[in-house]
Amino acid sequence: GNTRLGSTLKAVVSPTTTPSGYKYQWYKSDVAISGATKNTYTPTSTGTYKVKVTTGAGNTVVSKTVSIVPAVKPTITLTGSVGSGTWTNKSVTLTAKVNNGTATKYVWYRGTSQISSGTSNTYSASVSGTYKVVATTSSGEITSSSYKVNIDTVTPKVTILATLGGYDGSSYTGNSWTNKSVYITVSAYDESGIASITSEKSLEKNINGQTATARTHYDSDGLYTFTVTVTDKAGNKVTRTQNVKIDKTAPYTSVLSPIQTATLDVDCYEEKGTSTVSSTKYTKKNFLCMGTTTSYDIKTLDRDNAGGSGIKSCQIIWYPANATSSCKSLGSFNDFNWNLDNNTVTGYNTAKWVSDTSNKCATNAVYLSYARKCCDNAGNCGDNSLFVFVSKK
Repeated sequence: GNTRLGSTLKAVVSPTTTPSGYKYQWYKSDVAISGATKNTYTPTSTGTYKVKVTTGAGNTVVSKTVSIVPAVKPTITLTGSVGSGTWTNKSVTLTAKVNNGTATKYVWYRGTSQISSGTSNTYSASVSGTYKVVATTSSGEITSSSYKVNIDTVTPKVTILATLGGYDGSSYTGNSWTNKSVYITVSAYDESGIASITSEKSLEKNINGQTATARTHYDSDGLYTFTVTVTDKAGNKVTRTQNVKIDKTAPYTSVLSPIQTATLDVDCYEEKGTSTVSSTKYTKKNFLCMGTTTSYDIKTLDRDNAGGSGIKSCQIIWYPANATSSCKSLGSFNDFNWNLDNNTVTGYNTAKWVSDTSNKCATNAVYLSYARKCCDNAGNCGDNSLFVFVSKK
């Protein structure tokens, strides 16, 4: 059979004793080995060995040959709680295992620097680097292969850029209303690499190693909170948000306030309407009112669309007949015309509008022509207006 180099060979003779005793001679490849005359022998090189035993009476017996093969040297393997080179956000437990032998000492290294020495075959690595271990065995020192530890405990760097009308549009902060579509671009970076970008909204994503981008946009009216979560390859994640406030719908046409019912006796029509309607009906059409009044202190109701940004400002035309220096006209109607037969209006787009003001009056006027239209906080302005024509009772 085969025996590893370093093993001791022993001759076993039966019977174990004889009156004349036994003499031993060991051979390597049929050549007597000088001095090898005991019942045991430890080979110092590989080859085929046998022993000849001789009794005092001259009787001899030769053993079968034994092949001495090279000894198996101890080896060492190094494993970790995660794979070598794998990113993690936790410490990595390294474990050394000696094969074909035992170790009495372990010396741990990060790079070329010794970091630990003792009898423990494990080490908890909390710093990124390349690790190895040197173990002391009966056959000498053995060194493991390198093990790469990558630790990242920092969350990804994430920025959100919101723009108006396109991805290359002007900047949008999210704290104000807009009447344009809002485009969002997410940019992310992380040392360990980007693993994923997720959102409740569908994203156009591009993940490329340590960097990543994602894009989406909002087009419809509403209040939104865009939320995106970015996770790196070490398991760290961060969530960012962006508020979006879109209102693309113009306000309703201003209407007369219910408080006017005590001072105004008017008939009101929607443009092209043939039947009178309530002076407080909300509409998106031109709203036409005509009648008499006891006071020119006309009050209106201004209302934005449901869920809209709210009324920001209004413009008026205030045209009292026989205006005086103390009760001036504000703006002008120019080519404005109201056809009473079918309640259509023309020429109001060429009228001169002025910002609403609190000093309008019509104390001595016989009649008053009044128009009003409003804009909301998102910048939408109604194309239709309230027109009121009243005379003194």
